[in-house]
Amino acid sequence: MSSHERLRPLSADAADRDLVEYRSVCGLSVVAAIAGGLSALALLDPALWSVPVVGIGLSLAALRRLARNEELIGRRGAIAGLVLSLLFLSSASAWWFLERWQLRSQGLRVAEAYFELLRSGQPVLAHQLTTHADVRVPLDDEEAIWELYREDQFALVELDRYLESPVVRTLVALGPEAHIRHYGSDGSASGSSTRTFFEVFTVTFDSQEGRKTFFVRLSLERAPRHRTEGYGWRVTDIDGGVRPRAFEEPM
Repeated sequence: MSSHERLRPLSADAADRDLVEYRSVCGLSVVAAIAGGLSALALLDPALWSVPVVGIGLSLAALRRLARNEELIGRRGAIAGLVLSLLFLSSASAWWFLERWQLRSQGLRVAEAYFELLRSGQPVLAHQLTTHADVRVPLDDEEAIWELYREDQFALVELDRYLESPVVRTLVALGPEAHIRHYGSDGSASGSSTRTFFEVFTVTFDSQEGRKTFFVRLSLERAPRHRTEGYGWRVTDIDGGVRPRAFEEPM
């Protein structure tokens, strides 16, 4: 081939073929790849899990379109979008469930300590576990606790109100005869900076009429400390004679 032939410009037909090939990229594949990248937002909040779900749907739709039309290109983009969407969705959900399990485990340890104080006849110390971590007196400093209730009239009123609770009085009266077991979760609620878990427990004891059991629900709140770094737990509510959600019949 001569140098003149090599330098000869492309014909109009060749340019048209290149243009057609360029326009044959599957647009849905491009959108799927973008959605796959945006799926990283799912790591921020469960409400954004819909982003990778949409990305998966777009990727599958793009792959189907490419399989039906061999003139289109973009398979790599569709596969990349699918992989990214699946990766971020699985990572976000696994992280959320792991964090929830860890927090529930922490809350259940607080509940166990709380019930043990009531069973051992120490409702004043148990009441301290209902106060915010920033103002709570160390449970091993009984002198400071009694001084608190002598000098702080509001704290004394709150203690009296707490001791009037029927379920608290019942657990203190039963003492070690009360066998308390975790039954299950009644859900959770999130605030701007707090997380509350609702946990149900069974309380079983022997009476003259035989063995009896009733349910108790604890509300366990995890809130940030203001005086120091980190978070603290407290019991915000205790209800006796409740009916667990698992017992509720569907509408």
